[in-house]
Amino acid sequence: MKKILGAAILAVLSPLACSDDLRDARSVLKQIEGAVAQSTARSEAVQLLADIDQFRKESSQLAPRVAAERWFEQLDRARALPEAQPDLNPGSFDSDIAGPVSVRSMFMAIPAPEAWPEMRAIAGERIKRMANPDVAELAIQLLTDSLNNDAVAVKSTLARLEGAANKLDPQARKEMMATLALARLNVASVYGTSVDVIAAYEATLNSLDKGVSLGSLSTPDLVGMVGAERATPLLRKAVTGPDVVHIQGGEETRRLARQLALESMAQMRVPQWGLVESIDAAPLYEAIDQKFGAGGDRDQADVYYLLSTIIHRQQRKAEAALAKILATHRLNLPPAAVKALREAGQSEALVEFLHGALSRQPELQAWKVYIEQASYVGRSKQALALVREVNKRPDLPAYVRKELARIEVEALLANNRTDEAIASLRMQIAAVPGNDKADVLNYIDNATLLARIGRLLARRDLVRDGLAAARTGLSLERGPDDYERKVRALRVYETYRRAGNATGAQQLAIAELARGPDEEEAAEQFGFGIADAGKRAALVELVSIYVAANRPHDALALLREAKQWGARDLGDFLSDNDSLGTPIGYAAARALAETGEREAAVRVLRALINEAPGYDAGYELLVKLMGQQSIAELDRLYVRDQFEERPLIWKARVLADSKRLKEAEEIIRRAIEIDPSDGEQPANDRLRAYAVLADIVAASGREKEAAGYRQALEAIRISERADQFHAAGLYDRAFAMYRDSLSRFSDAYCIQSRLAVQLSRQGRHQEAVAHYRRAYELMPDSFGQVESHCFGCENVFADPDAQSIAEQVFTQALQRDRQKPQAHYLLGYLRKEQGRYADALQSFRNAVALDDGYLNAWKQLHALGELTYIEPAEREIFQLKLLQLDPRQRHVRYDLRTVRDLAKVWRELQKQQVSPATGNESTFRLTANARKLDDAMAGLPPELRAQAEIMASYAARFKDAYAARDARRFVAEHAMTRYVIQMLGAENAYY
Repeated sequence: MKKILGAAILAVLSPLACSDDLRDARSVLKQIEGAVAQSTARSEAVQLLADIDQFRKESSQLAPRVAAERWFEQLDRARALPEAQPDLNPGSFDSDIAGPVSVRSMFMAIPAPEAWPEMRAIAGERIKRMANPDVAELAIQLLTDSLNNDAVAVKSTLARLEGAANKLDPQARKEMMATLALARLNVASVYGTSVDVIAAYEATLNSLDKGVSLGSLSTPDLVGMVGAERATPLLRKAVTGPDVVHIQGGEETRRLARQLALESMAQMRVPQWGLVESIDAAPLYEAIDQKFGAGGDRDQADVYYLLSTIIHRQQRKAEAALAKILATHRLNLPPAAVKALREAGQSEALVEFLHGALSRQPELQAWKVYIEQASYVGRSKQALALVREVNKRPDLPAYVRKELARIEVEALLANNRTDEAIASLRMQIAAVPGNDKADVLNYIDNATLLARIGRLLARRDLVRDGLAAARTGLSLERGPDDYERKVRALRVYETYRRAGNATGAQQLAIAELARGPDEEEAAEQFGFGIADAGKRAALVELVSIYVAANRPHDALALLREAKQWGARDLGDFLSDNDSLGTPIGYAAARALAETGEREAAVRVLRALINEAPGYDAGYELLVKLMGQQSIAELDRLYVRDQFEERPLIWKARVLADSKRLKEAEEIIRRAIEIDPSDGEQPANDRLRAYAVLADIVAASGREKEAAGYRQALEAIRISERADQFHAAGLYDRAFAMYRDSLSRFSDAYCIQSRLAVQLSRQGRHQEAVAHYRRAYELMPDSFGQVESHCFGCENVFADPDAQSIAEQVFTQALQRDRQKPQAHYLLGYLRKEQGRYADALQSFRNAVALDDGYLNAWKQLHALGELTYIEPAEREIFQLKLLQLDPRQRHVRYDLRTVRDLAKVWRELQKQQVSPATGNESTFRLTANARKLDDAMAGLPPELRAQAEIMASYAARFKDAYAARDARRFVAEHAMTRYVIQMLGAENAYY
């Protein structure tokens, strides 16, 4: 945005520049003629865009032949436009493609499928009239073949395109052949069998021999598809080719590729560092390093090589490898490397090596990894001793001493030496830092940690001292607003408010707003709605503070009268949260409701729930405002997304309050079935459905049953508080609280798995085993169609010991009941973690065969397509099912760019009414800020105002990127369409 603004200002000011020397008449005439030509081009572009926009609106009402003819007529006009167009003309800026109207605009104006056969017929007629069809015409034919799902025609047209490309000049031919190679691979993947994929891959390898370059060669699981014997010559050719090889999936394919690369090192043309991402690939690493030396993307390879040398106790090589890594960045272990180490039982070797290396060279940037891995193998005390011993050395560099001071606190907390950790934090915040940004941010972190520990331990002195230091730190950090500063300010606001000191939070927020203007505010002088993130966060905090203090008029005054929101309407940032997780949309709605502006409050709540459909407080207020009328609203929300249980939960609450207990119980049990674990919800909202169910069954006279649900809820709340202790490093206290919660409700899989994972991370593996086993036993009954792992449970299958237990439990569960889809799903999940993709695929197939609406099983089937070969027809079943189940992609992200039946997807999108957000409806106008921006816009020169209006329109149109996936956009983003766009020379397709 800033670059665009600068370019716009330059464009406005440049005509004012002058020279002392008069220009000759011919140059003046030439400029005038050029200006006239440019003006003509501009008017043509403006008229074309107007016609395209009109066509987009009315094409569905036109007869198929008429729609097809008009599309081609506008395509020809777009192709006739000059390549360089005046970007500042708002009339020619197509916001659908984020650029001046061009050929790309026509791909966002594709008519409905009824016109596609006619489009194909017209494309064929045009080609027949040409003695030698050019690439552009054949590319359009390829598009229409693809739209009509004609695999034979697509392959035939691709072959003709290759012939046409041979007639281009050498450079254009080379670029076109690269595009055609990628298109050929895509066609084989979309339409063909594994045999077709192999043939296309082989043809691509042959084209690389003729000078074509793709940069990165995406390689399927060749061994999994055709076996090692057939894959060998292909992989050998790939690893010795001109492009970097990227293997999509299949460990056997990766292993064979590494072997062949090592054997063919003399013929290797580019360093294939990506093949070294294994702890078994040291020989290949050394060979590539010897041949190519520095260069290429080798960061991950360096780490894997280091681990390999450590495992094999090659101390000298390991130290040299570590020094090479640390010469440019800190040591970070990718999750796959950590997993490989643990599965190989070699984590202890890494800890021993790092212990020795850091003892000798404490300046190495590897302390974080050392502490983490030492904890995992149960050597936290040894790690702490090393930290303290090294920290006493008088010649230690200052930056190392600062890092060790921070790490010492973490190690002390991990060893349950809380008082010593507190003393260390006090000492660190006693020395106020200078102007170094990193030092100041570290100082704030230490201060907020001290205050957080104080709050959890009910130590008011720690809270007081920590907050005072945090406030000092924020006053020192006076640089431009950035994400790091905003995050720390929010932490301090939160600490103040959780300590019951809203006044302190308010004072700090006011201080943030009083900071001097920065470069973002300069943009507002030109009418752009660009917010200073820290100042907007401060305003959000102030509004929330007023609402929490029951001062709604003050909250609305800030919303309407503040001029630092960086927006005209609250709808631009409805889901921005305060430090306690409350969205500004909710705070505004509550303030409106409490001042009698009920309709405005409901409007804001509807917009908020659209953006945050799982936010309980929003539903609670909506139900309060609408009463019985809210049932229809909740039904509408549930129909739109049948995997979001919140509308059902709140409908049950309304029914229960109306004494319609039987209906209410039926509804709430349906809500629980969707996601029994409810893991994605924040503290105090998890398992809300069980709270409603408890009230319903109690009102129905079943008090004993209600007591059981309430005890389970009490256990969950205790575990949520334990999470806070664990996050602060107070591990032993957290573990005690987890055990307390389990004593009240031992059948909570989420608490069992959370405790197991976190005990394992602390090296307490034997203690973790029993909790892993119980968690796995509970999972089949705790997972719904959209299971959501709770906080701390995400890596529940990552530990090697855990996997062996899961193997036993899930296998036994299937032996007891093969008709339970969750049992198949869980075994598939485990197989995927183990890299057994074929077995995982079958397990997930079994799950959806038993439950056709099992969204997460369909999600896993779709994801496996990135790891192993799945026949196109089956892959398309996964894609279309996900589209039917979750059209708005609220729960699952999936890719439709490789479907074959575009017409079916188009119609499904139309049926589901997935349309772009208009961005035109006001949610709540921020009066003063809107007036400020409008006044600034009105005062701009016409050219700059036009540019600002364009960018404002574009930002509004794409406010919700995923909701904007309408049918035309789907076609424009389809893989084949994008290749056609490149063939037409319009490769910069941003939409």
